[in-house]
Amino acid sequence: MDRRQFIRGAAGFAGFAGLAGLAGCGAAAETGETTASEVIVDGAHVGGGGPGACVHDGKVFVTFTGTDKRINIAQWLPDNRFVIRTISDTAHGGSSLFSHNGDMHLVWVGTDWRINALKSKDGIHWTGRQQFGHPRYSADPALVLYEGFVNAFVAYVPRDGGLVDTGMHQFLLDGNGNWVLHGNYSNVRTQRSPSAAKLNNDLVVAWMGWDMEDVHFMKFELGRGWGAPVVKPWRVEGHLVSDGPGELLWVSRTGDNINIGTPFELNFASSTNGADFEEFATSQHKSKARPFVIHSNGEGDSLVAHVGTDKRLNVNQFNF
Repeated sequence: MDRRQFIRGAAGFAGFAGLAGLAGCGAAAETGETTASEVIVDGAHVGGGGPGACVHDGKVFVTFTGTDKRINIAQWLPDNRFVIRTISDTAHGGSSLFSHNGDMHLVWVGTDWRINALKSKDGIHWTGRQQFGHPRYSADPALVLYEGFVNAFVAYVPRDGGLVDTGMHQFLLDGNGNWVLHGNYSNVRTQRSPSAAKLNNDLVVAWMGWDMEDVHFMKFELGRGWGAPVVKPWRVEGHLVSDGPGELLWVSRTGDNINIGTPFELNFASSTNGADFEEFATSQHKSKARPFVIHSNGEGDSLVAHVGTDKRLNVNQFNF
């Protein structure tokens, strides 16, 4: 599918509270056939890691780590303002959000390198605290729904900084609300946050290599298991998301530097098999950290959170 045929107005997100007003917000940018509207979140100064986000009960929630390492939850209001609520917990990098069966799940790696989880009905009151997993993890998990279960993929690292005892764990949120270990992939070598998305009946997980010189994509097929990773020579960190039936969207920063201190333009690529990607757009908007796709409707509209050049949280709607 040629995504560039989809050039739509901001009304494409009118079904979500707070999204329809983006058409009149911020500075619009155009690169080729790409248009974007932007909201810069007042008071949202990002201290480390990239943002996480989800749509819960028709509302957009974006999580980010402040300069004091505390976790913040920004809720988008219908008048295009964000209300920010801070919880007392601290994160090593960013944190992740996922909505499922009436609960919003917040998962992060704490400053003690352990995985932590909370859940909420409304994004205000958080309960069900859990701490689980390997003694030392590197960055926020990737959360994805697959075969009826919420999955968390998170990289673990050794205490001495070497390559011994490195890999990626897969956890499932079971029927009792507990996070349980489901898979251990010791062949995975990464220090960064992985990403995961469903592609038809398959599951695709992406991660940046240990030396930060390439990106790996690995696909799980029902009845066949995990295939061999496909390696791309990209020195970028990105976010993988389902983009309608039979297609994935990969949003990353351009350039060959993944350091949070260096801003790069946002780049968009699509894939129908989780291995071959076609770049189709680059935005003039720049990000200092890995972007996060809040929602993509498969018809050329994507809502993306990222860290702007002034280290403030930005939310952009792109139309292709």
